[in-house]
Amino acid sequence: FPRWKPCCSAAMNIKWRTFSYVLSASIGKTKEPIAIYGAGDYGRQVFSELIRTGDCPIAAWCDQNYAAIGYPVQPPEVLKKARFSYVIVTPRMPRVYHAIRKMLMDMGIPAEKILWADALERGERKDK
Repeated sequence: FPRWKPCCSAAMNIKWRTFSYVLSASIGKTKEPIAIYGAGDYGRQVFSELIRTGDCPIAAWCDQNYAAIGYPVQPPEVLKKARFSYVIVTPRMPRVYHAIRKMLMDMGIPAEKILWADALERGERKDK
């Protein structure tokens, strides 16, 4: 991915150590590629932190509004062909997360490969 300028202020600081620890525990030590769904403020922060830290490679970064956002964000359909261990869904509202989760499952992505960034930040492996 090209250089992506961090866009988040200190006020939006996520609990990155907890997030990173739970993400590492979820994907194991293999450093397999992941996908990110969501390019809002929180999605951009997750993308920026993963690029900055090199915690794991990014196979795809998708959002329904990809055309308005521009590269490197791609349409969700790329997830059908992308190789990734998990897709991290970044919208924080539960109803939005569940709608995206359903859409991803309808695309053929198994439920166990879908992680919610909000749950990871809380130190949980699964969404509640």
